Amino acid sequence: MKIFNKTDCQTYTGNDSYRSRWKHHTSKHTHTNTSKGMGTKPSQNLVLFRITQVGIWFCFLILGVIGDKSDAFLTFLKVQGWKSDYPSVQRLLTYVEKCRDRNERTRDNLLYPVYRLCKLTKLNPDQLILRDNSFLNENIRNYLFKHEPQTADAYKTGLKRFFCENHRQDLDYPNFPKPSRDEIPRYSITLEDAWKMVYHAGSLKAAFLILMLFITGIRNSTIRAIKLGVVITKNPTFKNLSLMDELSRGEKNPIIIIYKGMRDWVPRACKCKIFYYVFLHDCAMEYLLCYLDYLKRKYGPLERNMFLFPSESRQLPHNKKCTTPMSDSNINEIVRKAARNAGLKNWEKINASTLRDLYYDTLKNQWKRTSMSVEDREFSMGHRLQKPVENYFNIEKINEMREKFQLLNFTSINQQSNDYLEMLARHHGIHYDFILQCAKERYGEKPTEAEIEKVINEIIENQKEYRIIAQDEVEDYLNNGYKIETWTPVHKAVMSRSTMPLTDQGSSKEKSESTQINKLTREQLKEKYKQWVTKRKEKKEMKRRSGQQDISGYFNNT
Repeated sequence: MKIFNKTDCQTYTGNDSYRSRWKHHTSKHTHTNTSKGMGTKPSQNLVLFRITQVGIWFCFLILGVIGDKSDAFLTFLKVQGWKSDYPSVQRLLTYVEKCRDRNERTRDNLLYPVYRLCKLTKLNPDQLILRDNSFLNENIRNYLFKHEPQTADAYKTGLKRFFCENHRQDLDYPNFPKPSRDEIPRYSITLEDAWKMVYHAGSLKAAFLILMLFITGIRNSTIRAIKLGVVITKNPTFKNLSLMDELSRGEKNPIIIIYKGMRDWVPRACKCKIFYYVFLHDCAMEYLLCYLDYLKRKYGPLERNMFLFPSESRQLPHNKKCTTPMSDSNINEIVRKAARNAGLKNWEKINASTLRDLYYDTLKNQWKRTSMSVEDREFSMGHRLQKPVENYFNIEKINEMREKFQLLNFTSINQQSNDYLEMLARHHGIHYDFILQCAKERYGEKPTEAEIEKVINEIIENQKEYRIIAQDEVEDYLNNGYKIETWTPVHKAVMSRSTMPLTDQGSSKEKSESTQINKLTREQLKEKYKQWVTKRKEKKEMKRRSGQQDISGYFNNT
C-alpha cells in the first residue's frame, strides 16, 4: 500500500499546513487504494493518525510525571549532592549527613514531601517556614489527607523533621491509625522449610546463600559486603580474623565480622554502624568448602579483595565480577525462587528478612541448650544493647561465644523427610511410588520414614551392575563374580554383578542360603515392579479413555 511518495514531498514543501497536506495526500491516493482492492478510506487513515498522536502525547505525559517525581524536586529545592542554596533545606541535609549516615534514599524521602507542600502553597522553603501556625497546619492537613494512611504517615515524618530542624516545633500534625500486630501478616517458616529451600535452590551458590542467611542471620545488605580476606577494625584482636585466615588455621566454626568499613562498597551494610560478629555452623562447612572450590574454578585463585558472593551481571567483564557485590533484588529473587520450588505457601512473601527471623527464633528457643543470655542473643543479631549493658558488654570473648554457637542445632526434627527419601530413590533410578507400595505391603498402611528407608536400602542392595566387556577380558570378570547375560553382535559380552557383593566371612552353607535369599528377593522385586508398571499404564489409559468419552459426550450434547 502506497502512502507517501517523493513527488508528494516535492509538491508540498510550501507554507501549507500539515492538515491540508494530509487531506490532499489522502484524496490523491484514494482511487489507487480502492482499485487494488484494499478498501481503505481517508477517514480510516485520519483515525489511525489521531490514535498515534494521542498515544505519543500520553507517553510524554507519563514521562513528565515520572521526571517530576524523580528529579524535579531536587532542582526545585536547589539541591546538588549534599548542598542547597536554601538555608532551610541545608539544615535538613546536614541532619541526614550526620545522623543518617549520608543515605541518599533517606534524603529523598524527607525532601519530597517538602517539595510537594511548597508546590501546594506556591512558596519556596525559606518563605514556608516564616508563615504562621494556622496557615501551616491547614495546608499540612490538606496535603496529608490526600494520601492513604501509610503513605501519609511517611510524608508526615519528612515534614516534621524539616520543620523541627528549622525550629518550628509548635505545629500540629494529624495522627494516622496504624494496624495492630494481629492485623500485620508475619510469614514465618520452620527449619524444615529452610532446608527444603536449600535442597531446591537450583545451584551451589544459591544453596550456600540461603543456608548462610538462616544460620548466621546476616541482613541482605551486609551479606553482600562480606569479603574473603578483608577486616577493617581499630581493635587489634579482630585484625587477623578474616574468613581466609580462619580457614587457613583450620577453624571448624569460622568467625564472620560485620564492621563499619563494609559501607564503603555497600552503602546500607552494617546497619547503624554497629559492630558485631557471628559464626558458621558445622552443617555449613561442607557447603562453604565446595563453594570456594567453585569460585576457584570460575575466577581463578582466591584473593583477599574478592567478595564471598560476587555479582553475575552480564554487563560486567569477567575480571570485575569477583570485585563487585551482588544486587539487593538478586538475593531476594534467589530466595523466592527456592521457596517456590520447595512448594512453600506464600512463597512470594518470603525474602532474606524471613530467614533472619528464623535465626532469631532458633536463638530464642535454644537458650537453655546454649546458655546464651539475652545480651548475647541481641549482640549476635546486630542490635544495639541498652546503655548500661552496652558499656560493660565484653565483645572480645570470641572463644566463649564460639563454644556457645557450636551447641546450636539448625537441623530440623524431620531431617529425613519424604523429599529426602524421594531424592534418594530418584538417585538410584527407583520410583518412589513403588517403594511406598512395597512398604505398605510389609508394614501396613502408614509406614514410618525409617521403614521406607529400610525398603530403599534393600532394593539398592539387590540392584545389578552391568558392563559391556571385550571377549579377551571375560575370564577376569568371571573370576570377580560377574555373570554373562548376553553377547552383542560386535563380539562383546554384557556381564552383570550385584552392587553389594557377599563378604568372605561365614561358611559355604551361609553363602548359598544368602545367595538364594538375594535371588528370591530380586525375582520378587522384578515381578512386583512389572505389576506396578502395568497397573500404572492401565490407570493412565482408563483416565485417557474416560476423558475422551466425556469430551465426545459434551460435543454431542452441544
